[in-house]
Amino acid sequence: MRRTVHRYEKDRPVPEEVMERALEAAIMAPNHLMTWPWRFYRVGPEGRAVLASVYVRLKMAGKDANPTIEDRLRDKMM
Repeated sequence: MRRTVHRYEKDRPVPEEVMERALEAAIMAPNHLMTWPWRFYRVGPEGRAVLASVYVRLKMAGKDANPTIEDRLRDKMM
């Protein structure tokens, strides 16, 4: 079963052993398109801030500016 989770514990880093175990499980996951090899990227806080800004720009493209929605989108990524 696949799930997307957007609620994270923001103030607590993920232990290294948990990251390793998650990556090992992901590598073994079934893949119907056979798009191996997998590529994983670890993004730190600064990188997430950049990605969040890009995400907000893409989601709001062609829409009227709405600071409430923009803040919600940014929080979702951070």
